[in-house]
Formats: sequence, structure tokens, C-alpha cells
Amino acid sequence: MTGRPVDDPLTGLPGRGVGLEGDGGTGLAGSVRGGRCFRFQSTNASMAIVPRNSKQHRVVPLEPPYDAGAAAALELLGPPIALFRTWARRPDLARGIAGWGQYYLSRQSALTLRQRELVIDRTTALCGADYEWGVHIAFFAERAALTADQVRSLGTGQPDDACWADPADRAVLRAVDELHTSHDLEDGTWDGLVDAAGTDGALDLLLLCGWYHAISFTVRSLRLPLEPGTAPIR
Repeated sequence: MTGRPVDDPLTGLPGRGVGLEGDGGTGLAGSVRGGRCFRFQSTNASMAIVPRNSKQHRVVPLEPPYDAGAAAALELLGPPIALFRTWARRPDLARGIAGWGQYYLSRQSALTLRQRELVIDRTTALCGADYEWGVHIAFFAERAALTADQVRSLGTGQPDDACWADPADRAVLRAVDELHTSHDLEDGTWDGLVDAAGTDGALDLLLLCGWYHAISFTVRSLRLPLEPGTAPIR
């Protein structure tokens, strides 16, 4: 997740961010999967830089109370998960990232919500980014109409797995895999992607895939632990 969407994914209303209805204005996000609800929560930590080889946070996220600049940055980013609270240490950085997210997590993107999540989930899985994978699966998998078999395939399978009956899904996943392995797309892969998502969608996919490589590098290098209620790649 990289910022507060222009349109709320549940209500379609502008400016509500990615929190669910009933969050009481706290900014905490919830998600219901199989009748169970989870909420993002912050953890208690100091502001110190953690030694390089530690499995703890290397840059400890901000904790409340936040100063005015950090609070404003978090309002743009969305629920106060650890990644957002890390970016909020530098409000100018956070504001720039939020602008990117306001496009890709909104209806302005040429990709459908399902296509967007296929790109994000597959990219983070290929990069071994458990933190970001866990957040997106917990919060968006149901909205993207991903089945349990498809979630497993995104994590450890292949685009040709039987669960991918829709050729458009396969075309998106093949493009993501090829970008990850070769940093390029063969003509046939490109043509299949354009057939599935259109030329504008293909352009959005290239940038989105690259961005979530950057997010994956960030969450892995920062040693961010899983958010409560999320699960690692499996």
C-alpha cells in the first residue's frame, strides 16, 4: 500500500482513504476475511537506528504523539501501519509517495482493481516481501475476488496453474514474471498484456511493477515485521 486512494475502495467516495467503514475516524484499517476482522496497530519502539544485521527494525517507525508534519503526512498515507510511520519520519518523502498512491489505488488507473492486485501480489511474492504481501492479501484479496487457490498460486505457483482460467489474468501474471526475471517484455508477452489490459493498462503495469519492487526492497531491508492479522507468503 502506498498512500490514501482518491476513491474509497468500498464506498467509492472521495478522500476517505483505505480505512473501512466503522473505523471511528481512528485511521486504523480493518478487513474481513472469512468472518474475521483484523486491524492495523502500531507497536511501541524507540527512535533509535537498529544495528545493520538485526532482524528488528533498522529504522524504527514513528510513534504517537506525532508532530504536525508527521501527522499531516500520515493523514495522506492512510492507516498508521509501520511502513507509513517510517516514511512519515520525512514528511516531504511521505507526501511524494502519497501522490503516487492516490493514482494507483484509485479508479484513475487504467488497471482494474483485480489487475492491480495481481501485479502487486505477484511482485511482492517474487521479491519475498512478506510484509507488503501480507498487507495486500489481507486487505484487498477479497475485493479483488481472488480465490484461496489463486492466492496460493500468486505466492508460490505459476501463471499456467489451473486456477487461472481467465487468459487476461495469465497475461498479467506472465508480464510480471518476465519483468522480474529479465527486466523486459518479449513481443508476445507485450501483445498478450495489451490484449488483456489495453495500452494504457500495460503502461500502468510497467510502472506499478517497478514501484512494488521498490516497496519490496524497502520493507525487506528495513526488516519490517508482519502487521497484526496478516500472514507471510505461502
